[in-house]
Amino acid sequence: MFSVVTPVFNARRTLARTVASALAQTFTDFELILVDDGSSDDGLITLPQPLDPRIVVIRQANAGEGAARNRAIEAARHQWVAFLDADDIWQPGHLAELDRVRRRFPQARLIGTGTVESDFNGRYSIPAGGDPVIELIPFFERMATEPRPLTMSSAAIDRAVVEDVGGFGTFTYGPDTEFFARVALRHPVAVSTRPTTVHMLGTNSVSARGKTRWRRSLLRSPADISPPVATLLRHCAEHGPEAWPPGVDAFVDRYIGYCLRTSVRIGDVDTIRALRPMYRRRPPTDDRVLLAVRWLPSSLARLVARPASLLSRVAARLLRRPRPAAGRGSSPPAPADP
Repeated sequence: MFSVVTPVFNARRTLARTVASALAQTFTDFELILVDDGSSDDGLITLPQPLDPRIVVIRQANAGEGAARNRAIEAARHQWVAFLDADDIWQPGHLAELDRVRRRFPQARLIGTGTVESDFNGRYSIPAGGDPVIELIPFFERMATEPRPLTMSSAAIDRAVVEDVGGFGTFTYGPDTEFFARVALRHPVAVSTRPTTVHMLGTNSVSARGKTRWRRSLLRSPADISPPVATLLRHCAEHGPEAWPPGVDAFVDRYIGYCLRTSVRIGDVDTIRALRPMYRRRPPTDDRVLLAVRWLPSSLARLVARPASLLSRVAARLLRRPRPAAGRGSSPPAPADP
């Protein structure tokens, strides 16, 4: 029923744990496609031998995670493709929960579940709560909130969508959200609030290695910040305001905020100064705290950047607003299956 796609690049420390979490699923009708993207650490030898018959191994020269996912999707045997990064783990009921979402909203072509993060020592907890909610969502509005409704390792797509929107891009950063954005511009998205995925911090993942990617970048517009923002703004420019999905401004401003926080952490004052005109709405209070750094001389701005970042986090906690209500294009939530 599911083809599970895992790009592997120098994941020796985490791969066995990740694969074990996939093989422990209560929903057993799946294949696991591991694409070794030119690794140099022999990470695959950490897997128990002989390999579980559900595991398919593909090897290719290094081409990036987007190309590795595309290669796996081409080889997939099932209609639904689920994603699992080589440094994340699934809870045993993850695929079963995706199947519930798929059956509850058969019109959805991108589906997902909730995610929790570990700390840098690998510790995490799954919060106790009531029954999860399964619902169709206004994707861009919800991706601008915290926590996000789905992540790469919590998501699955209908394989036919790839023929409609194309595969993953070859960007160094952001190919997952950029792909999701293209899907969401054309197809319904449904999610479950049940947290079934753990994003493991401290694993030297692409997201972790990208913390300084904006340093000394020439930013002229929000489209320069990330591939997802560029794709969304290009769509809006081509089709006009009437075709804009709900939450465009919030989605773009969220990415401007990411760039701002990164720039403050690394003391990139030139980027901080370039960002203020890019906000599509009035920046939130915690962002305005950080933007104030731009008025200082560069040497002083770098000195106060870290304290400003701390002050911003405090302000965010004190002034945290509730998640905005779903906008047009959403539907009333449906209770989860028992």
